[in-house]
Amino acid sequence: MVATVLIDFQTAFPVGVLLVLFARRQIESEQVAGFTRYVRAGAIFGLIYGLAVGYWCFAYPDWMWGYAVDAAAWPTLWWYPGFVLALGIVGGAGSWMAQALIARGRFWWALGVGLFGAWLLISVWAMTFDEYMNLSTYADWHAIPRGPTMPTNEASDWAIGSVVVTIAMLLYAIPTMAGFFLEGRRLPRH
Repeated sequence: MVATVLIDFQTAFPVGVLLVLFARRQIESEQVAGFTRYVRAGAIFGLIYGLAVGYWCFAYPDWMWGYAVDAAAWPTLWWYPGFVLALGIVGGAGSWMAQALIARGRFWWALGVGLFGAWLLISVWAMTFDEYMNLSTYADWHAIPRGPTMPTNEASDWAIGSVVVTIAMLLYAIPTMAGFFLEGRRLPRH
């Protein structure tokens, strides 16, 4: 069984790549390397995403772990700060990989890295679909027969959380991508 928490890393990584793809012209013309503003954009996205899913971490910790571990044995306050930090690192890593490839003239490789990350997201989501779509507890999920579950779309707080996470991601990602794209339009094409 794969933990639902892993879906979040597969979300932060390709979005980190995507942000940098919109800065292609700047990266090609500046030949940047290291921890640049483009890599920071991916890291910041990962941190924002980690903070946005925080409600679920505290309200539904067994769900966040895909019922793979008993959340009562791992209090959320122990793992959540590391989880948020790790999402920032993974978002930044996606941006850094894409930046390094673009700076070397390998834009299509960078796009491929992003698509591979998206494929991983879809794969992990498919493996955890049943866990992801049902709210329960660790004990009820592993009971024989399985204890009560609630479809996620029937939990109003879960649905509101989905809206908040989506808005948080879009409020950061869209202006960042648009800013990179518009800035790049002023530069000559390579």
